[in-house]
This record gives sequence, C-alpha cells and structure tokens, in this order.
Amino acid sequence: MEIKISTFTDESGQDTEWKNFYVCTVICLSSDQEYLENKLVEIETKSKKINKWHNSNNQRRKRYIDLVLYEKIFKKYSIYYSKYQNKSDYVDLVSAHIVKSIKAFCPNFDPETKIFIDKVDNKTIGQIKREIKQYKIKYKKIRGLNDESNSIIRLADAVCGLIRDLKNKNHPSCYQKLFSSVRQV
Repeated sequence: MEIKISTFTDESGQDTEWKNFYVCTVICLSSDQEYLENKLVEIETKSKKINKWHNSNNQRRKRYIDLVLYEKIFKKYSIYYSKYQNKSDYVDLVSAHIVKSIKAFCPNFDPETKIFIDKVDNKTIGQIKREIKQYKIKYKKIRGLNDESNSIIRLADAVCGLIRDLKNKNHPSCYQKLFSSVRQV
C-alpha cells in the first residue's frame, strides 16, 4: 500500500532581514486534504479570520486558535516548524525543512507527496525541485499556491505568525497550547 500525503508550507521572517526565519509545514494524508480544507474554512468563517495572520486583529486570531484547538486539528494532522537565524538562502532553508517534515511524518515509508508552497515563482519551484530530488523524496507535484486560495496554507501562515508572537509577553494562553502541538524539525 502506497501512502500519499500533501504538504502545505509557508514561511515568515524575510522582513526581519533573516534574523529570525520560520518555516511551517502542515501535512495530511491526501485523502483527508479536502476535509481539512473545508474544516479550516469553517473555522475561519466562525472566527472571522479570513486574512493572513498579520492582517487579522488579536481577537480574531485568538478565536481562530481557540477553534483550531477545539476541533483538535492536530490529533489527525501534523504541523512542523523550523527556525533559522541569520541565514538567507530561501531555497535551501525551505527545501531542507520540507524534507525534514516529510521524514518526520513518515519515518518508515517513502510516501508519494504533493508539495504546495506559499507564493513562489516557477524559477524558485524549479530550484526547490532540484534540492528535494537530492533527498530522494518522491513527489507527484510541487506547486506554488496563493494563501488567499487555500485554507491549509493560511493555517501554516497562522502558525508562523503565532510562533513570532510568542515573543510578546501578552500573548493569549491558547497560543502556547497550540504551539505545544507543533513539532520542531
């Protein structure tokens, strides 16, 4: 039996001049992808957080995280993050993170993978493909997605934003609770 997974990756930190660069990847079985997308749209609608993390206000962010926790999203799906400091090679950092995330999700299997990355151009996709091939990851496709069009990419964006917001001493307690469900790779 072949395992088929879908990965959704976003990053945050280029605006910090690479001092703190975070990459987050949500992974689900491909057969669960549509259900997860619909559940996250439902959560976004209830919380009224329909924008990127940095465009949402604190009340909507907190409500979104509370609902993600309530729905136990991370009982069935996994999210991984990597933190890099003072490194600026986007392709290497994102590629390495995706590979580590896939291997953490399926340590004993070589899954067929669909890889979606937030807002990358075709040239960057080509570079990432070459990097990922070196790690012998079987992928069906690697494609750039716009976060406005995909709720799972927006979840990865929210986790990146949440991790950055944990530095703020006044963050809601639900942020720490969700962060405890995220695995560093």
